Amino acid sequence: MIVRHYVIATAGHIDHGKSALVKALTGTDPDRLPEEKQRGITIDLGFAELPLTAADGRQFSLGIIDVPGHEDFVRNMIAGVGSINLGLLIVAADDGWMPQTEEHFQILSYLGVPRLVVAITKCDIGDGAAVASQVRKQLAESPVANAPIVQTSANSGAGLTDLRTALVETVAAAPLPPDYGKPRLPIDRVFTLHGIGTIVTGTLIGGSVNARDTACLQPAGIDVRVRSVQSHGRDVPVAHPGTRTALNLPEIESGNSPRAAKRGDMIVGTSISPVQTIDVLLRVSGRRPPGIPVIKTNTVLDVHHGTARVRAMVRLLDQAALGAGESRLAQLRLERPILAFYQDRFVVRDTAQKQTLAGGIVLDPDASRRRDRKEQQLRFLQTRAQCPESIETAILTQLERDRFIATANLLQKSPFKAEQISEVLRRLAAEQKLTLAGSLAADVSAWRALRDRAIKLIDQGHAESPQTSGLNLSILRSKLRGYSAGIINAVVADLVACDFIRRDETIARRSHQAELPASLDAASAEILRQLSEKPFDPPTAKAVTPNQDAHKAMRFLIASGRVIQLDANLVLAAAAFEKMKGVIVSFLGKKAGGASASEIRQELQTSRRILIPLLEYLDRKNVTRRKGDLRILAH
Repeated sequence: MIVRHYVIATAGHIDHGKSALVKALTGTDPDRLPEEKQRGITIDLGFAELPLTAADGRQFSLGIIDVPGHEDFVRNMIAGVGSINLGLLIVAADDGWMPQTEEHFQILSYLGVPRLVVAITKCDIGDGAAVASQVRKQLAESPVANAPIVQTSANSGAGLTDLRTALVETVAAAPLPPDYGKPRLPIDRVFTLHGIGTIVTGTLIGGSVNARDTACLQPAGIDVRVRSVQSHGRDVPVAHPGTRTALNLPEIESGNSPRAAKRGDMIVGTSISPVQTIDVLLRVSGRRPPGIPVIKTNTVLDVHHGTARVRAMVRLLDQAALGAGESRLAQLRLERPILAFYQDRFVVRDTAQKQTLAGGIVLDPDASRRRDRKEQQLRFLQTRAQCPESIETAILTQLERDRFIATANLLQKSPFKAEQISEVLRRLAAEQKLTLAGSLAADVSAWRALRDRAIKLIDQGHAESPQTSGLNLSILRSKLRGYSAGIINAVVADLVACDFIRRDETIARRSHQAELPASLDAASAEILRQLSEKPFDPPTAKAVTPNQDAHKAMRFLIASGRVIQLDANLVLAAAAFEKMKGVIVSFLGKKAGGASASEIRQELQTSRRILIPLLEYLDRKNVTRRKGDLRILAH
């Protein structure tokens, strides 16, 4: 039987019985620290497992993260709920909805937690029905307005069966945690086991991790090897998205070492670089309590992303301030790098004032601080903000802004599979909404403009130098400065697939025929005369091209095949070359074991100055082949 894995987290006010309820449900006490036992409150994250069976027989494993409810430990609370599939909101029957209940509920909303189950605890000492009615009113007009509410008591066990049923029914109706082939493990705990090494734990998202995989610790950029994988204390060959995961990483150290991992770091499966600037859509809840200040541009606040907390300057891009019930585009300039993906959710807090201020969604995980792109970037962000879930919008906005991008790099930091991206690219190309050229994707208008510019340069080359076989690609590249070699190569390949032809390092229209202008007839005749005087021992190329006209004539003679260029400074008349090649082929045909350069030189009655470049040229053309100190026929 396949077991489906999901991770849920508690949320709620201090002393509302979150840990007691987890222990009653699972038999595991999530309070693991001595200080928690001594003070009787949850300080850090605790963990437990709850196996459940749905009515149709499907098996589920719920990894439960128990979070602290005290306002001093909201940072730890957010670290526990950053990657969950379901929130378990706890409200005590003897207290009702309290300030931390509201803050935790807003945090879950900001993080886009899609599902919620509410447990009314301590119903043996309070009015559970009245509090349930109060909670229902608090949930009204929220995305989880119809969340199940179950009255329970950890002391008596009342309602626990109903709560298990509500949990399993909720996850049974949920899709599996997505696997888009880009695993990330936000680290929430690091410890060392004697004889085993460093262990990091977290909630795995985005992809699977196998034992013996290679991965990377970010933002340090340290390559790691996964020695073993565990989930809830059991060795497993592979961990899937939505599972509580522990990785044994032998290359990682503990303590303050530069190779140490800590909460807030991330294990990733591919070489994706972290950044210190991201562009986002910030949102402030309309139910924010009075007295919470508006967010003003250039304010420095704490950004909670995954399990990390990072100080950041908030630069609002389209307004000067952000108040209750409003959304604004913003740039977060972080004090240290994080690895964010498009569509990632985060929370913004003023830790000093113990206030949760806003939440947001990442629109550009590789933003730039360049001011000259401000208007263009605003359009990019505004379009993405309208439908942040759309892969089509993500692709088209990227190409509209960046114009050209390698398909392998497109939406690398996004929750989309490579196969999904390729499929949408092909469809959009068929709809002529973008251009695909080999491994390059391009904005349609930008591609057409570049292609037309390249054609114009080739035609200009034909007009200015009709004696050449085409425009040298080095000249084309220099004229198209600012475009990468990959982009120019894609344009050349596209042209060659149509009405153009490439010969070595030149490109030309198929209809182009090299023609020698009448003004160069004399220079051409003089070159041929000098080469024919001593055909097997001609002068150097430099000697026969003393001026610009001679250089132009020489390029035409080489392109038309009347002169053969052996190397940069040695040319032969075509007739002499063919005769020498014939002599060499005939001579080697009689030498079963091959002949030395000296023997061939004597046969040709020429000099080493001519012979060695000639033999090397014939080697390149696969006429002859070198075998030690001898030459043999290649065929």
